[in-house]
This record gives sequence, structure tokens and C-alpha cells, in this order.
Amino acid sequence: MAKFTFNMPDIGEGIAEAEIVQWHKQVGDTVNEDEEFVDMMTDKATVPMESPVTGKILEIAGGEGDMVSIGSMLVVIEVEGEVPDDVAEESQAAVEAAPAPEPAPAPKAKPQSPYKLSDSIYNLSNELNASTRMMRNARMALKPVDTRTPEEVNRQRLETIRTAAAEKPVDRRAQRDLALQHEREGRYGDAKDIYLRLIAAAPEEADHHYFLGSLYTRMGQTSNARFALREALQLDPDHGPTIEALSRYGGNASTREMAGDIIQKVTQQQPDGQARLLKDVQTHLEQG
Repeated sequence: MAKFTFNMPDIGEGIAEAEIVQWHKQVGDTVNEDEEFVDMMTDKATVPMESPVTGKILEIAGGEGDMVSIGSMLVVIEVEGEVPDDVAEESQAAVEAAPAPEPAPAPKAKPQSPYKLSDSIYNLSNELNASTRMMRNARMALKPVDTRTPEEVNRQRLETIRTAAAEKPVDRRAQRDLALQHEREGRYGDAKDIYLRLIAAAPEEADHHYFLGSLYTRMGQTSNARFALREALQLDPDHGPTIEALSRYGGNASTREMAGDIIQKVTQQQPDGQARLLKDVQTHLEQG
């Protein structure tokens, strides 16, 4: 496993940041290579972002309406094996393309040694051979500009989600997208029905129990949330989305107590897992 950080690319001339319009994927979801996972908007157009890799989303930059600077982290994806060199180079190129302050005048250059010159030639050769990255950037530049308004983008996205869920009743990704939309609309009962069907179809999947536990937490049903999240960690003691969710449940007494109870039990089950690290951090913060 490896973690790939997708940095916000430069999608327009002279812009320093872009606004998150709509996430098509959330933490814990799987995204495929070349699949659109978020819509970003500049003052000129709305542009969908495509994933250059296939994997599970571990972290996102923010919520709808938040601004993301060019070159900063947009999403972190866990991939099987190693991240391809050309993909990593493309992400790094986005960081290098970010607007930077005017540099101070450089001192007068000194003659370079043959060793430094050979190193420069080697780096130049690598840049000239980065054909895959160049082709991907060219394809992005040649894409037609999306002139739809954010409202039109959202309406069409909703139609796509509902159609996919109706046509693929056993597809986890399609059902998860529809359930998340129900949650945004406050239709918690409909979202709960979808998650229960996913658990019934594949009870061994930790993600399914995490989905349900997160929903129960949002609904304020901490007792049910405790059971669902504990099930997720019993199936996978190092389940990243569940561990991350528990680390954020410190806002009120009920969720803090629930998170502490689950972390304690999972730490006893797997002393060297991620839950142990989270428990040590919490203890350190409480002791000041």
C-alpha cells in the first residue's frame, strides 16, 4: 500500500485558488483512474477533477464552498503497490506551479563544476522524457470549457446518482453515493436503509459498518453508532476511516465517551495497531 497526494493543479491562467463545488466521492470511497471525484470552480468555469490512480480516499481538503490554493493538497488516496513515477511527478508539478512571491535578486553566478553540470543535464533529460505527464496536461488543456452554472452541475449530478443507484442495486459505490445524497437532504431513514442492505449483502466489509456508524453519529444515536463502529474495527482493527472518525469525536461528552470506549476495546484487541497510537495521543493531550 502507498499514499498518493493529489495536489490542486493550475486549471486556469493567473488563478491562485479554486472553490470546491461538489464532491462526488467521500472519505472511505473507492475512486478509479480517470474517474471524476470533485468539481472545482474558478471565476471563469467549473472544472471536474479526475483521479490519476485507483484507490481508496483517505482525506479530502475541505467541504463544499471551501477554497483550495493551487499546489495544495486536494485529496489523499491509498493505492495498491507503488504510485507510478509519472503520476507522482505530475502531482509535484502542481506544487511547483503554485504562485510564489517575487524572489530576491540572485547573487552573481559562479562557474559550475563539471559534476554540477552533469547533474543538471541528467535532470533536464528526465524532464524531456516525461512524456506521460505532458500528454495528461495536454489532454486537460484541450478539454472543452464547462459553461454550466453550479446549480446546473448539481442538478445533473443528482440525476446521475439516482439513475446509477436504480440501475445498479447491488453496486456499493452507486448505493453509497445515493445514501450520501440522502444524508445531505436530511433523509436519514432512507440512507440507513441503504447501509443496512449493504451490510446484509456483505457483512464482512468494514466500510459498510463505518458508513452506518457515521450516520448514527450524525443522527445523535451514539448507542447505535458505538455498536456499528465497533463492528467495523472488529473486522479491521486498522480501518483508517473509522480511526479518523473517532479522532474527531471530541466535540461533546456523548461522542467523546463513545470514542474512548471503542478505542479502549480495540487497543486491548490489537495493542500495536493504530488505535493504540490514537489513545496515546489523547492521553497526552488530556494530561497537558
